[in-house]
Amino acid sequence: MGEWVPGNWWLLAVLAAVVGGAGGLWLTQWAVSARWERVHVRRLRYRLPQLDGLHHEDFEFAVRDLMRRDGCADAVPVGGAGDNGADVTATDPRGRRWVIQCKHRQDGASGSSVGPRICMCSTAPAASCTAGTSWFW
Repeated sequence: MGEWVPGNWWLLAVLAAVVGGAGGLWLTQWAVSARWERVHVRRLRYRLPQLDGLHHEDFEFAVRDLMRRDGCADAVPVGGAGDNGADVTATDPRGRRWVIQCKHRQDGASGSSVGPRICMCSTAPAASCTAGTSWFW
């Protein structure tokens, strides 16, 4: 092995060039993909019939995507056991914490009125956001 490396240094150089080229290609593809994701998010729009046709879980993802579009880079769906009714949480560009409870129905105007319940908190953790809640229509 000790004599092989000095005699075949060019193989190591070729290997390093291939690995470097593959890494550069991957990094370029990743950057292009991230750029297109940002473009997609900025142009994200939903029409009411589109929202009406969504499954309730897809509706939560749509709310998350709209929050991200509007500058809440950390918007995530959090629905599940122990979430205190929160379906989406986010922090807006001004540092305010948002906790959103989504209500979605596909049966039109029948039944009780529901809409996403929004709680905006400036400093409290998401689980303790109870004061100042309001209904958003």
